[in-house]
Amino acid sequence: MKIKWTMDWWFGEGSWWCQVFGSIFGCWHPEKIKVKVEICVDTKDRANPYCPNVALVEMWEDEVPDKECSVHKKPDPQPDKWTGEVCSETFKLPRKYCLHTVVKTFDTKPGLCPAHITPAYKSKVAYLQGHFLDWFNEFRSNCWAGGNAQIDYEYQMQDVLIELRKRRFKYADGFGWISNGKKEHKHLNYKAPWAWLYKDGKRVFDLTKWDERYWELFERFLRIFKNVGVEWIMCLFMREMYCCLPFDKNVNGVCGFWSPEARPYQIAYARKVCETYKKVYGTNYKPTIKIANEMMHRGKCQKFHDIMEFHADIFFDGLCDFITLNETIADYTGSEGCGAELLELGKVGSCPKPSCCYNPQHRHGKVGQGRKIWFEQHGVSTLTDAIRNKPKQSGGRPKQRLTEDAGGYAKDGKGIKWGNFVWGDATDTHEMATYIFTEFKKVGKHGAIAILPASCLKLNAEGVVYFDFHVDAIDWTRFDMAQQSYETVYENN
Repeated sequence: MKIKWTMDWWFGEGSWWCQVFGSIFGCWHPEKIKVKVEICVDTKDRANPYCPNVALVEMWEDEVPDKECSVHKKPDPQPDKWTGEVCSETFKLPRKYCLHTVVKTFDTKPGLCPAHITPAYKSKVAYLQGHFLDWFNEFRSNCWAGGNAQIDYEYQMQDVLIELRKRRFKYADGFGWISNGKKEHKHLNYKAPWAWLYKDGKRVFDLTKWDERYWELFERFLRIFKNVGVEWIMCLFMREMYCCLPFDKNVNGVCGFWSPEARPYQIAYARKVCETYKKVYGTNYKPTIKIANEMMHRGKCQKFHDIMEFHADIFFDGLCDFITLNETIADYTGSEGCGAELLELGKVGSCPKPSCCYNPQHRHGKVGQGRKIWFEQHGVSTLTDAIRNKPKQSGGRPKQRLTEDAGGYAKDGKGIKWGNFVWGDATDTHEMATYIFTEFKKVGKHGAIAILPASCLKLNAEGVVYFDFHVDAIDWTRFDMAQQSYETVYENN
């Protein structure tokens, strides 16, 4: 650099040498050097590390800009994201009454949950329930193939559950499966708990093997319920006319629903259901289980005792390792036999069907058990129905669950009419629920009212009845009225 400066001073342009001898010998010009420089495209100055648009430019060394870009500066540090537990329904900070939480990450800390300010179920003796019958059947039918159809139905199902949760419904209940070989159930006949195979060109069941897809979907179904905070009450069996196919057509030598050979497989199914609940909710959880739906004996003495013994076997050999009678429902509609062996019916000779009773004293049940089991009665949709099923101060059924399964027997409902079924409108629901809850409270008995979303009943292209359990298809005013009755009786008095 010193040599370059000296040569430029002595012989460069402007020097005495260049002025005297430049015309003869020429002046000295220093050799120019080219360099590659990163230039900020926006300011044309030398780029700094924070310039967003940079060009690599080749230029003479003496043309390199002296100034570094001053427009683009180091960005302000980003605030740390917030990670923590939030309510699984609103994704806000959980309150003490939020039933379930999940861990989420947000840019900023969220506010408190706006939904669960008060406890969902203040009363410990009365509950609101949604009577959703075929929900799990429709879930399996729509989700069996998986893919987008399953994703869409799960979102649809979650929307309905959130609406139930907002209205403080503790439970929804329905059937575990339908399989009777009938045309109207062709979409469900082979989506049962047990695996099937082809034998001689026909489909038959193998009752020693489970259908893995059925149980995958049942577990998924329960997890959606758990996430929202509503509980599912599973009805294990329907009347035999709806669940006969696996016991009529199988490779296991079972010949019919009521055959003794069928009972071990039926018990194993009951245990598998409870095991799945435990897998989802944890080992300490006790699900509420309904053993069977409307197993009518129609006055037949032997059928009465078959029903009685069936319920006893399912509970004592299947369910009692997982739940107690406090979590067991016996459907009294059409058969008082469903609970005879599960209760202490009273004094000697109390069997309603003594002529074929195997017990010489005509007495059934275990002493001290009679105040535990839930008895279910259908056809309660109006005030007339409610008065007919008025809880008594003493005797009778200890804990009652009144449902709208078949609409109102009184046929005076002003809501939906479907064939022989009639359901009340919002006013009917309010009158019925207020009366029932008031009577439950007056006599000090446990009770539950199950509201059926009758507005979801539809006919498909083949004329088969099905339920469209979509949030917009449900008449929520009836559920609102049931909630209002519940709060009036148990919280506002």
